[in-house]
Amino acid sequence: GLFFMTVLALTDTANVPQQQPWAPVLVGASVCAVLMSFGGLTGPSINPARDLGPRILTALAGWGADVFTVRSYYFWVPSVGPVVGMVAAGFGHDLLLRPVREGERAPLVDEAGMP
Repeated sequence: GLFFMTVLALTDTANVPQQQPWAPVLVGASVCAVLMSFGGLTGPSINPARDLGPRILTALAGWGADVFTVRSYYFWVPSVGPVVGMVAAGFGHDLLLRPVREGERAPLVDEAGMP
């Protein structure tokens, strides 16, 4: 989700009015930052194919269902987590920036003075 939110922020034409020439470099830097910060914990799980494909091949090569049950079924985290994170980041990006794009600003306090 964090990486996808960065890509959306860098490539959104309403956010950056002209094509930003540094966008590919910044996307690459964000990939590097995400992999360096979360890679040791999750075994860089920003791409489900990097985890699920080798698990399926290992299961077919003779290890069986054990590759899916190791570490309390951890394979769900790198397989489903990035997809759920991207969907949440897309909705979050749209919900946070749509009022700004349309010129509407949410009031910080209502008429009664309550936040």
